[in-house]
Amino acid sequence: MFLQVLSFLFITGSFFSAFPSSVSQEIPSSNASVTFNGREFRIGDRVLQWKNTKTSANGDVGTIADIVQTDDGVFVKVKWENGNESEENRETMADISLAYSISIHKSQGSEYQCVIIPLISSQICSLFQKKLLYTGLTRSKSRIVIISDGSRALDYCITHNGDQARKTLFSRRIKESVKVA
Repeated sequence: MFLQVLSFLFITGSFFSAFPSSVSQEIPSSNASVTFNGREFRIGDRVLQWKNTKTSANGDVGTIADIVQTDDGVFVKVKWENGNESEENRETMADISLAYSISIHKSQGSEYQCVIIPLISSQICSLFQKKLLYTGLTRSKSRIVIISDGSRALDYCITHNGDQARKTLFSRRIKESVKVA
């Protein structure tokens, strides 16, 4: 894939998650489309799997190859980047979303020619950390574009390491559950 928008947060309905569909509404297309659960999918759309299945795993990206109307309903044929193909129905499409913008977490293990990272001050949260920004930046093979509404979000990322000590009972519970023979 040449271009990928990576965000710190995946917010359904946000500008970046809806970007391609909002643009495609303005461009006349002969591609078939189908709407499931209020979301429109078109032939050629990039999609993201959110649940492990027989043909794809949580986080897999694919492309809608065809939309077929049969007596049994509407089916969406997806070609996954892992080489598998699947035929999705209304029920299974609930676990699939458009993949034009994905979270940096979901992008781990992938590479793209160009990465676009939006840094929006109103979305600053605990995820805005140097480590996660680094992960997003290193997904790019050749070009990085940062879109920002000012330097506040970038400054926040650079100055927050996320190295705060975690306060959990994990260590104590492990010690209590392990019996030394």
